[in-house]
Amino acid sequence: MRRSDADGRKVQAFVLVGEDVVYLIAQGDALLRARNEGPGMFDYVVATLIWHEMAHIAGADEREAQRREEELWRRFLMARRINSGPGLRYLQLLGKRGAP
Repeated sequence: MRRSDADGRKVQAFVLVGEDVVYLIAQGDALLRARNEGPGMFDYVVATLIWHEMAHIAGADEREAQRREEELWRRFLMARRINSGPGLRYLQLLGKRGAP
């Protein structure tokens, strides 16, 4: 069974209160695609998922964790680590999330 957050979205990573560990869901779309497609954009997607969860470990609420995740994605785009077409589309998806 896949975990879902309050909005019904599939959870791909999470942290437990009081732990300094980021857990990745092995069946999560981002991790599966990073493994199956080889080096590329989804490696960076997984990196931003981890960054988001690290923000929670540091005490950030969901809105701030999302902001930090989007900022890291922008840095990847500016450094041209990600193709701009798919990268900008993914950034739009990130921006459409609503923090609870």
